[in-house]
Amino acid sequence: MNATRAVRAVALGAVAIVAIACGSDSITGAPSVDGTYALRTLNGVALPVTVSDSLEGVPVQITFMSPTSFTLSSDHQVRIISTVRIVFGTINEVQTDTTTGTYALNGQQVTFSRPGESSFTAAWNGSDALTVVDNGTFVFRK
Repeated sequence: MNATRAVRAVALGAVAIVAIACGSDSITGAPSVDGTYALRTLNGVALPVTVSDSLEGVPVQITFMSPTSFTLSSDHQVRIISTVRIVFGTINEVQTDTTTGTYALNGQQVTFSRPGESSFTAAWNGSDALTVVDNGTFVFRK
């Protein structure tokens, strides 16, 4: 009987070690900012969202549409896709632009840099959302 108890104790100990090791990976493993974040809302309104302005007295409407996203990779590269419909005078067209650059994570702030463009920042919620505040509040989610 002592041998049987010893085998059970070793088996239970091994199961406990495996459970603790697996559990600790998910508990202490830091969440990653890497991934693709799609624009979900602008100023709390779901896409598509149209904003109006004027340029030199001519009304301008910009509609933010899908796909508009950030893809952040583990090597700190970012790919930004933006799709908008622009109505300006006689112009009425949909444009999709893709740019690349880099990003830096400092705490929960992500700073994006693109060649020839000014940098901008986003707040990361530590999980699945990036929020950019620039002429509105843009919320992107994984």
